[in-house]
Formats: sequence, structure tokens, C-alpha cells
Amino acid sequence: MQRTSTLLAVLSIAGLTLLGCDQQQPPAEQDTASPDAHAHEDHEAHDHHEGESDGGVHGGPKHELGSTEVGPYAVTVTQVGAVEAGGPGTFEIVLDDEAAAPEAIRAWVGNEQAVGSVKVRAVDRGDFFDADLQVPDPMPEESRLWVEIQTDDGQRHTGSLDLQ
Repeated sequence: MQRTSTLLAVLSIAGLTLLGCDQQQPPAEQDTASPDAHAHEDHEAHDHHEGESDGGVHGGPKHELGSTEVGPYAVTVTQVGAVEAGGPGTFEIVLDDEAAAPEAIRAWVGNEQAVGSVKVRAVDRGDFFDADLQVPDPMPEESRLWVEIQTDDGQRHTGSLDLQ
């Protein structure tokens, strides 16, 4: 009798488990925070980038945005491809003087306060820092590429360049 009860219990659990597998999983939670909630968040760049081959090599036309001073660094930036509201934005950031490597480089497209934008930490690819961004939709008026460099002492310096 006990063997039968145990067997029925195991079969019931197995049956419920199989039924549960057929049910659709609930949708992933969506972030419903206002765009301002993301203004100062840092998001680590991921290793896989759509439309790019291994090693951070980007396809598409390259547009030199120029150079600017960001704290103690001279920075030169190349935009890869077009930048459109709601789409991806790819940038190659080169430090003209790497005597003291920074703690972090972050970038975003939008206004200086990053309202409605997501800051992304650029990945060091050896020859350049790779910043694969999500461009806000809608883009704020007079949007620019902003580069923030955090030095070893924790200070953050920002600079910007016009987009192509």
C-alpha cells in the first residue's frame, strides 16, 4: 500500500512538472522607470556586439568626429555608421596619451545630464575603447556624443563632440 502511495505521489509530481513545461512563461519584467532614472546608471558593455566581427572590428562607414580634451586626456573619436533615434550607435574612442590608463571610460548620446540616455562603459580593445550605445528615442535637441573619463582618484571628467 505504501509503495502504491509513493508511486502515485511521484507520478503526480512528474505530471505536474510536465504540465508546467507546456505553459508559457510570464513575460520578463519591463523596466518602467522614467528615462531620468537611467540618467546616471552605468551599464557594462557586453562582449557580443550585433553587426560586428570578433575583436571589436566594426563594419560600416567611419566618420571622424574630431578630438577634445576630457580632463587630463586628449580624446579622438570615430563614429561608425549612422546615428538615428532609437537605434544603435557605435563609437571608437582613442586616448591620445595613455601614460596613466583611466579607471573607466563611459559614453552616451544625448544631453550633458544624460536625461533619457543610457551611459555605457566602453570596452578596451587595445587600439581603442569600444562604445556600443543605444541612442535615445526621441533624441534631445542638440544631442552630442558625451565621453566621461573616471581617473584613478575617482574624479570624473566629461567632454563632448558633435555627431555625424
